[in-house]
Amino acid sequence: MLEDEIVGQEQLISQLKRAIDQGRTPHAQLFIDTDGFGGFALALYQAILLLYDSQQLFASVKQGKKLAELAKHPDLHFVYPTIIQEKNSADTVERLLPNWYSFIENNLYGLTSDWIEWLQSADKKAQIRIKDIASMQHKMNLKSFMGGSRVCVVWALECIGVEAANKFLKILEEPPKNTFFMLISKETELLPTLLSRCQIHSVPPLSDETLKDFIKGKSWENSLLEKVGSLGGSLNKLYRSVEESNQYPFESLLVNLLRACFSAKNNKRVLLDLMTWGERMAALEKEKQKGFILYSISVIRDAFLLNYNLKELTSFQSQTDFDIIKLAPFVHHLNIKKMVLLFEETHHYLERNASAKMVFTNLCLQLTRLIHIKKESDLENTKKLDE
Repeated sequence: MLEDEIVGQEQLISQLKRAIDQGRTPHAQLFIDTDGFGGFALALYQAILLLYDSQQLFASVKQGKKLAELAKHPDLHFVYPTIIQEKNSADTVERLLPNWYSFIENNLYGLTSDWIEWLQSADKKAQIRIKDIASMQHKMNLKSFMGGSRVCVVWALECIGVEAANKFLKILEEPPKNTFFMLISKETELLPTLLSRCQIHSVPPLSDETLKDFIKGKSWENSLLEKVGSLGGSLNKLYRSVEESNQYPFESLLVNLLRACFSAKNNKRVLLDLMTWGERMAALEKEKQKGFILYSISVIRDAFLLNYNLKELTSFQSQTDFDIIKLAPFVHHLNIKKMVLLFEETHHYLERNASAKMVFTNLCLQLTRLIHIKKESDLENTKKLDE
């Protein structure tokens, strides 16, 4: 069945199918999906139900066709963020369409950051541009190629510019006959007039049980089952965890940083190792830098929980024989908040295109100070920590 590609979300699937069966599908629907819970998959699923009749779908599924392949329908149009290359210059939806089809085939639960990385444009900005909205409006006003409905899926609506949003609003206010719009956004802070034209679906996080069942159906390491509690119900984060454990050595990077931080207090020569580590991090793509930060926050929180005998709440599984128990005594009530804040601020600065070398140098130096705060520190040490 086609809906087998959608993990969980049975209630929304039933609701969408019922609307189609009753001929009561709204002309505009907005799927609020804050963190890769399945909003795009649901929107694409309903678009395909609107464009194919039951016999066509049955034959397609029997042939093994997936949502991404069925999305190549002449009456299904897409709008998504394109990369701004220079001032007032960007790719177009039409030019990127082959990349887009490949992306959704491999990233049905992908986020905007995944799309930017897919285009190998990690340091570029992506935005839904007014010229792509104008192109879409032209297509939606043409006669249907197959003689039926026309559907437009607008992905990552949070990336739309103000002018483009106002232009898009015009076609939502007066949609051409037999046209449907499926919008997906990770944010709710959109134009109020745009929101008022849509039926809104809030896509909920997946349950831990659903994610565990999904993992068991894959040929993945059983250690992923231990991470489910830290995923927040996001299938996107699960896929990221698989990639991180298989492709990129975040754990090794963190272990090297921690060892240098521990040694730097009594050996100033180790500061050179910290600087070298910072330069290595600065050379990585931005998405990998941000991925490392989020990974590190998770490890530090697990170390803190272990320090207070809350092992059942942790999910850390080492890939390099790193013993997190040895780190735990150094992460406690006097430094945990400052540590997490340090990493969160680093992530914040990276998103705003601050100098990666300066940001990671600061991370090294500040973490060295924080990790040497003793658990039994007196009030004077506590006062220093808060400065």
